Formats: sequence, structure tokens, C-alpha cells
Amino acid sequence: MKGFPSTLEKLSINSSNIRTPVDRRIFSLKNLHTLDLSLNNIGELPTKIEMNSLHTFILRSNQLKILPKDLKCPQLKILDLSQNHFQSIDGTLLSLRTLERLNLSDNQIHYLPRHILRQLPQLQVFNITSNQIRIIPSCLAASGTRLHTFHYSENPLVIERSITCQRWDISLLEIALPTIVRHR
Repeated sequence: MKGFPSTLEKLSINSSNIRTPVDRRIFSLKNLHTLDLSLNNIGELPTKIEMNSLHTFILRSNQLKILPKDLKCPQLKILDLSQNHFQSIDGTLLSLRTLERLNLSDNQIHYLPRHILRQLPQLQVFNITSNQIRIIPSCLAASGTRLHTFHYSENPLVIERSITCQRWDISLLEIALPTIVRHR
């Protein structure tokens, strides 16, 4: 990429008013481990992204609604999609099986897939604060997962009787009582 050395490992272009389309050359940097495109006006990403070395991808505070269907980042551990316009968690996101930290806070998500932890088996930290989620799947309370931190305050939650705080096998469980409605 002109202007960037091919050996570049970290690139941060935030608060730069980047709009769609994002320059595809950014996604051709083969040695990039961290890419931060936060605080821009990105409405969509290129339809194909293949970054084999990418470990951290930060897209916070943009205008994104979906991820590209052809997103291949086999080393991706940290993904921040907070403060965007996502309404659902799609198959592309669930195909990122190496994710350890996922931030989807401040979006418009209404639903969590029932088997999200099976599809994201390495997930340790999950933030869905400030969405429109009403039901937490019982799989999040299951033992044997790697999940240890789960943030879900500021959602209009309905807690099923079968899911009680005593069943949660995670070290940090954030509960916002004003937003919880108990199912009777």
C-alpha cells in the first residue's frame, strides 16, 4: 500500500471522517495485527476481507449495519463493533470462531442466537450493553464455556425462571435491576 510499509503491524485511522467506500488497500496489509478504524463514518466494508494476521479489529462508532459475507480473519481475537447500527448477529460474525472478546454494545440488536457460545467457543468477554435484547439464551449460563465476563445492562430483559444468577458460571455478571422484568 502506497504510504505504508508492507511490514506494518498496527494501523489506527480513527476520528478521520473516513466514509464508504473504505480504501481496499488497507485490507491488503498482510502483516497487520491491529486495525483501528473507530470514530469514522464507515457505512460498509469491502465485500471481501482476508487478513490472516489480524488479531484486533476495532470498528467502534461508525455507521455499520452488516459485516461483509466474505470476512476471513482466522487469527481474530478482539472485535469491537460497538456504537454502530447492527440489528442482528449474523452468520459472518458467528463464523469468527477464534474470537475471545466481542463488543456489540450500543447497537440495535434484538436477538441473541441460541447457541452463540457453541459457535464462538473461545469467547471470554461479551458486551451487549445498550441494545434491545429481551431474552438471554440459557447457553450463556451453561458451565464449561470460556465466558467469564458478560455485560448486558440497559436492555429490556425478560429473565426466564430457568435462568437464575446462581447458575451462571462466570466471574463477572453485570445486572441492571431497573431494566429487568421477571417472567411469571
